[in-house]
Amino acid sequence: MKRLPEILEGKFIFKELPDGSLDKAVVCCTMCKKEFAYHRSNSTLKYHLRAKHGESAGPRGSSPRPGAKKRWRMPDFDEMTAELDEMTVFSSEMRPMSPVSHCEPIDTSLVETDSLVNTHSAIMCDTKRFAVPILDLESFLAAKVKLRQEGALDGTLKANLEYATRLLDTLPAAKRRDVSMLVEGERQLVRFTAGTPSLQYTVRHGGGALGSPELLQRVETGARLTLASIAKAHFAGHRCRDDFESCMERAQQVVAATGAGAGVGASAASEAGLANVELKIACGELQLTYSTTHPQATIEIRPQRRVNLGRALTLEKVVEVKSGLERSGAMSRGLQACFQHLLANHSQYQGENKRVVLQSNGEVVEMISGRHDYHNAQHYIVTGLDDQVQSHTVQDIDLWEDE
Repeated sequence: MKRLPEILEGKFIFKELPDGSLDKAVVCCTMCKKEFAYHRSNSTLKYHLRAKHGESAGPRGSSPRPGAKKRWRMPDFDEMTAELDEMTVFSSEMRPMSPVSHCEPIDTSLVETDSLVNTHSAIMCDTKRFAVPILDLESFLAAKVKLRQEGALDGTLKANLEYATRLLDTLPAAKRRDVSMLVEGERQLVRFTAGTPSLQYTVRHGGGALGSPELLQRVETGARLTLASIAKAHFAGHRCRDDFESCMERAQQVVAATGAGAGVGASAASEAGLANVELKIACGELQLTYSTTHPQATIEIRPQRRVNLGRALTLEKVVEVKSGLERSGAMSRGLQACFQHLLANHSQYQGENKRVVLQSNGEVVEMISGRHDYHNAQHYIVTGLDDQVQSHTVQDIDLWEDE
């Protein structure tokens, strides 16, 4: 009897057809005889071994040492789609969402016209559309399976879909209903539509730090931008960089002030609004644009990082701020040196109504204790090109003398 070619040390073999030939697109598990689609990738097979048989992908017969505890590991995006992939290929009853695929130009009402779409996007013509009740994990996994089966899942699209999947944990339900999401690939666009979209997302690659994926949000306001256009739901789940004046409050003030500058009162400005403008808010991970029908001018809001220390600066609060910057990836080498200096000398900066400014290579972090509009002392901790720390203090009396 001839020996069939083996995969993963004999735990899988190619399916043998009735005429004796091998179907190299299908493999069978030698332990449970289950069949799998095979695309020269072993991730699905390894996941099956762990999930169904509690084994690793090592040689057949290998097992953990006696008494060793099995450690559960959260499956990655590829592994989660592996089981869906099997079911889709071998079950005629399962029908994932059927996208509409056709050639179309990029919808310029959805995407930023200046730099949102990468250069290669100009030649994209294929858009896969998925109609879903809500943006959720199941929808994204089913879409990835469908794209992979059709050979449309390129590296950029895969990375952006994974990023979009991770975002689901941070988006409240209100920001996953009545929305649309456009996910960019190298030569493929994927659009999810949930309900009647009032908020439009775009996930693109190459615009963020080190070319990482980023999320852009856009709200079409119609002919005019009014105070009613700036909804609290658009900022749900977002923590503003400024603890004293949120980016939502600043956006509302811009609309009201611009209307007042045109000679109308606050209530009239609320109703009349602004025409032919787009309002861009860039605050940490939030990149939100309000756009009228025919924008001819751009208003930008970029809040500086201002931290409310409460009554006085404490060591615990400094550590909390430092850890938050590190988790968000906003901590540069220069700011790290500033924080180290502050932690080593924190007793010098304690007290009420003080302002501590950390600055390095154009990055600024303000930490304010007591009143945010009055400071009896201001401390500046800065670094130069060599990341050497220098500090300077300006007392209240020095400010009076300057005046």
